[in-house]
Amino acid sequence: MAQIDIDAAAAIALATARQQHGIVSNSLPRDLEAQGWEVWLRTLAPDSFTAPFSDEHCEFWDHFWQLLQARKRGEQLAPADRNIVLPLNRGGGKSTVAEMAAIAEGCILGNGFVLYLSDSQLLAEEHLFSIKSILENGHFAKYYPKMAKPKVSSSTNTQAKFTQDTIITECGWGMTARGILGNVRGGRQGTLRFTLVINDDIDSLNDSLMVIEKKKRIIARSVFPAMDKNRGVTIFAQNLITKNSVVSQIVNRTTDILAERLVIGGGKGVPAFDELVIGTQQRPDGSTGWVIETAVPRWPYFNIEDAKAFLALSGKDAFLAEYQHQFEDKKGRVISQYDRETQVITWSEFEKVFGVRHIPQHWTASVGLDVGFSDGAHPHYSAWDFVAVSPLNSPLPNRHFVYRSRTFTATSIDDQAISIWRDMMPNGSKVSPEWNVPFKEYDPLRQHFGANSGERGGIIKHWQMSHEASGVMLTLNQRYGLPFVKVKHYGSSDGVAQWNTLSLPDYTRHHPFKDDDVGEDGKYWLGSPNLYYIVDDDQYHLPINDNGMKTALEQIEGWEWVKVKILESGLTSEKPSKVNDDHADVIKGLIRHLQAAQPTPLTRSETFEAAMPVSYTIAEMRKRSPYKNGLTDGQEMARALMESEVRERTGIERDRPHWESVGSDDGW
Repeated sequence: MAQIDIDAAAAIALATARQQHGIVSNSLPRDLEAQGWEVWLRTLAPDSFTAPFSDEHCEFWDHFWQLLQARKRGEQLAPADRNIVLPLNRGGGKSTVAEMAAIAEGCILGNGFVLYLSDSQLLAEEHLFSIKSILENGHFAKYYPKMAKPKVSSSTNTQAKFTQDTIITECGWGMTARGILGNVRGGRQGTLRFTLVINDDIDSLNDSLMVIEKKKRIIARSVFPAMDKNRGVTIFAQNLITKNSVVSQIVNRTTDILAERLVIGGGKGVPAFDELVIGTQQRPDGSTGWVIETAVPRWPYFNIEDAKAFLALSGKDAFLAEYQHQFEDKKGRVISQYDRETQVITWSEFEKVFGVRHIPQHWTASVGLDVGFSDGAHPHYSAWDFVAVSPLNSPLPNRHFVYRSRTFTATSIDDQAISIWRDMMPNGSKVSPEWNVPFKEYDPLRQHFGANSGERGGIIKHWQMSHEASGVMLTLNQRYGLPFVKVKHYGSSDGVAQWNTLSLPDYTRHHPFKDDDVGEDGKYWLGSPNLYYIVDDDQYHLPINDNGMKTALEQIEGWEWVKVKILESGLTSEKPSKVNDDHADVIKGLIRHLQAAQPTPLTRSETFEAAMPVSYTIAEMRKRSPYKNGLTDGQEMARALMESEVRERTGIERDRPHWESVGSDDGW
């Protein structure tokens, strides 16, 4: 990397000393420029450029610096030289480079008019505010005083332009910030058209294909025609985001926009890491998530902690797109992480861990419904799916269980409701209903189940159904006491990434329901997923109906990505198939809205117990006590002292005295 040499540092020190003593020469900025772009950047924006430059930074500034000198000499610029694409990864400093490039034009040339274009007006104005802050940092007042001051109106003697969306400096250089979907046609300052257009973050992850096409039309037919025809320069500072985004199409030449250009970094998106390995790891709350196991940043200054946080928050697909410019070619199964061997369990296997053959009463559950009444070659079923989440105080906290799936073909909603009520009522070892309502208020229920089932309550906390069936929802609400609400419409693939993540096994942990062996690498063969499907014992090997989740699991296994073509541009995008997706649509909807992902939290007493050292917990102390249900005097004293220490350290208070039984049903 280029470094500030001793002669350059001495020249800067001499120039600074001359200015401090009032000996200011007009050659001061030119002396600084003569030292090259790195000295120039570090001198004028020392807070922005504190680290070594990456290879891509150097390539950009070498080219842009020469470009400015050529413009200053009045030379004709070739399109391939003045159209620059800077496809850096998230965290690669692309906006810092772009903002300083705008400032460099005004300083080196003494004039110009910049369009700073972003996805939204607010985002563009944030970049403008950053540039304004740099100009006012005090360093520009020494070298380029007219760049550091707003232009003053000669008639009113007031500042003419340092507004929210526009800067015009005393030397005549200006910049305006615009959102790409706003009005960008015909921008000019007096007779001066745009001399530099910076496209910084014009693409958005949520852009549809039609929005992408609209942005391309705006760039081609509104932005480029508004540029200075002889000396206009354009910079695209953008990570690729999606394979069909505007900048992806430019870089990959799937559009004829910007056919002649320079792509910094070897002609493709610049990744953040070499030798990247992403694995899974179980979190303290029992859930499984993605983690970076190995990574070598291409730029040593890169903040890997920010990347780790983004991976944990946004998932693997978004991470690879934002940081590595890698986009999954979606084909094959939508729920690609589904594995029958590890995720389908029986009620007997469930009972071995949780002690019951039903969802316990202190768990939380959600219900989803996709309404359909047609049959035929491709029937639209009515699909009901129930998803429960284990509480934080359970042997397996924060695990998701699809514990009931019901499929109806050409069946009235009344018959469906009565059938579902039968499933939710006590049966076998289940002594309490999953959902309670006073049946006397609902005639159809009173006829089938008696006068009164009790007060409203139960484990089911959320009911959601497809957004188009208002009449069905009212029937279920008013006649059958099932409080469904219509979900807000969501995208066809929303919830898919979360579903796949929940299906991931943590290979560092033993499978909780099945025999599992350790391989030579020290990891388990099956591992521990976060999502399970519970079926009847006799239908585990050969599902024949809903008790074996036959239809639901067949749909999950057969649910595939299909190509969707946009005729105007010829682009294609992948979406989950709409054929035989009834149950898949329900489950992804529950997961997408995270209603099924809220485990019952620990009580204050359980939180306090979790904060105690393991050897001082009631459960562990009982193992060493000679009494069946109590502790010795010495144990009680030791426990009391440790409680006091934990209370002082954590600030947590217990709800009840510490000698109360914790985790036991028999009391003292």
